[in-house]
Amino acid sequence: MIEHEDITKIQEIKGKFNKIWLSSEYLQAHLNILGFNIIKNKFSWCKKSGISFGNFISTLLILPIIGFDSIHGLTSLKDKGLGQSGKDLYYRILANQKINWSVFLAQFLKQYLLKEELFTPSQDATMCLIFDDTDLSKTGKTIEGVSKIYNHVSKSYYLGFKLLVAGYWNGSVFIPIDFSLHRESKTSKLKYGLTATQRRLQKKIPRCSKTIAAKRYQELNKKKTDLLVQMFSRLIKRKVPVDYTLIDSWFTSAKLLRKLRNISSSTHIIGMYKYNSKIEVRSTIKTLSQLKKQKIKPKRWRKFNYYYHHYITEIDGLKVAVLIQNAEKMAYVNIN
Repeated sequence: MIEHEDITKIQEIKGKFNKIWLSSEYLQAHLNILGFNIIKNKFSWCKKSGISFGNFISTLLILPIIGFDSIHGLTSLKDKGLGQSGKDLYYRILANQKINWSVFLAQFLKQYLLKEELFTPSQDATMCLIFDDTDLSKTGKTIEGVSKIYNHVSKSYYLGFKLLVAGYWNGSVFIPIDFSLHRESKTSKLKYGLTATQRRLQKKIPRCSKTIAAKRYQELNKKKTDLLVQMFSRLIKRKVPVDYTLIDSWFTSAKLLRKLRNISSSTHIIGMYKYNSKIEVRSTIKTLSQLKKQKIKPKRWRKFNYYYHHYITEIDGLKVAVLIQNAEKMAYVNIN
């Protein structure tokens, strides 16, 4: 591959790869740098014969690189070097109710942290935990648990799920390490945005209540903020080094910030604050809206040509540092 070549779509990488680079064996060899051989051995119990779990996972990992967005597209290849196994094999493993895919993701971070020096992060690297959600669009109304979700960019509704992702970032490498799926429109006139007939026709898979899959299904109707707190708690218990937790305005609230601080008092929390709470500035009670409209000359951060106002205060009884960006009129809070 040409160094520094501008690649706008991941599918464009496909033409830059030699055929051997697209094999699961080749990818496994390089994934072993991240301890993939150790990770796959922990999950070898779910595949006793035929293609190994390692080959299965490594093949799925290269799908975005070679331009496939589904298992069907892979298994229908004329070139059997990649699609050598039928689609039922992949679906059976993905549908295994005992596999904890969150633990699988977390294992990559665990192995990475053991070899972090190999990736030469800067000496003053800041370890961040980032939470954000995104849309997963679907086309079938009979998909189990699917609902109408609202896209805040297009201002429209469509079928799918909301995916909440927790990611680890150290200034050099980003690793997704936990996730949860959610459905919306739970309290609308049309529950989940679907008619009673459409909900009745949705696929229903029998599950033992003790399985990982059953617990994952229950998360569909839970609040994303509640799952965010659970993910944060799991990562702290795993002793993942975190300096900052980053969240956007959809999650930032005094109630959530308190819960995160109760779990870890040493982790800074940074989030964009959308509520117009009253805060005390120089012995005067003001709202964030009033602070944004003030005519006091802002400070300047020369490195980024960044203008801002900075206050140490309290929001709803919670001590925070408030940063108001002058250009975009945004307010950010940081719990020290």
